[in-house]
Amino acid sequence: MNARFKRTLLRWLSMTLVPFALYGCGMGGYQGSSGSSGTAEETGAVIRPDVEFSPDLGDMIRKADLIVIGAYKKLEKAGNTLNPKASSTEHLVYTFEVERVLKGTADPTIQVDLLWKISPEGVRDKNGKPVPLKLEHPWFRSPELGERTILFLDKAPNEQAWTKATEPFEIGITHDGKAELRSTILTGKARKTVMLNQFSLTIDYSVNNYRDTVSGRPAEEIIREIEQAVKENKT
Repeated sequence: MNARFKRTLLRWLSMTLVPFALYGCGMGGYQGSSGSSGTAEETGAVIRPDVEFSPDLGDMIRKADLIVIGAYKKLEKAGNTLNPKASSTEHLVYTFEVERVLKGTADPTIQVDLLWKISPEGVRDKNGKPVPLKLEHPWFRSPELGERTILFLDKAPNEQAWTKATEPFEIGITHDGKAELRSTILTGKARKTVMLNQFSLTIDYSVNNYRDTVSGRPAEEIIREIEQAVKENKT
């Protein structure tokens, strides 16, 4: 396994896996990733995994192997695109038409693989039987088809598509030429809850006090900053 592939795989895993064990589903004890424990009287658990994210534009630039301007065109396919035999995750693959490359190299049209749904493991009922769960990943948001967008990408572990290099990984360009950092981190929607009988399980990928230094600035200013950072990193 070469170093670049290993780095990409580890980064992807850090943003997708939700390591925890939960038992009882309201009918017994549970253990969450924080090490807390509960009894049959508990009605819910909140899981807060350690997550990797970018605090600023400079970090987004450094982590990306490919930065492109273009537009999502259509949904190409859905399913577990990284491992069709597995059922723990579901992905959506979109066609993205590249207008301009700011870092790296890319074809005029690329595929972008977005993690859509996850199936947390280790959830069992009072008899010890696995409880199948599937919920939307807290960082998933549907792309705006046809709108100019800047993406910060890495090759997906299967090398057949591109995937997010970090979170946030997308900057929209509004009709009046302003930049708009797009992420559920910024909208307070980085939490997803599923009900198991009368027991609630919440997976929380929120980032407290995230400071958005991108939105509202002229998009061309952001593009120049990216180009300058890429140029300086090459010298």
